[in-house]
Amino acid sequence: MIRGAARTVQPAVKLDVVKEDPDDNKILKCAVTAGSEYIVTVCCSVKLLFDEMLAPSLANRLADLFQESEHVRTLGMKQTPDPDVWHRAKTLHQR
Repeated sequence: MIRGAARTVQPAVKLDVVKEDPDDNKILKCAVTAGSEYIVTVCCSVKLLFDEMLAPSLANRLADLFQESEHVRTLGMKQTPDPDVWHRAKTLHQR
């Protein structure tokens, strides 16, 4: 069932945002290349930056699973172009 709805992509972007588990970067590269709207994960070390197309309340509802996640609106990034949002996501939680 999943195979019928899935498609294979070769990553076309360079990302190195998950420092705690670098293998997770492979998943994010594919998701960005594919234009994915969602990533379903059980990995709780991922910090999310929610796009303005998603409800701001989503960040609050998932706070116990994804600590330090943010919504673009809380960062004053309403109507910010995607490349700028991606750059902010990359640098948001670097230590």
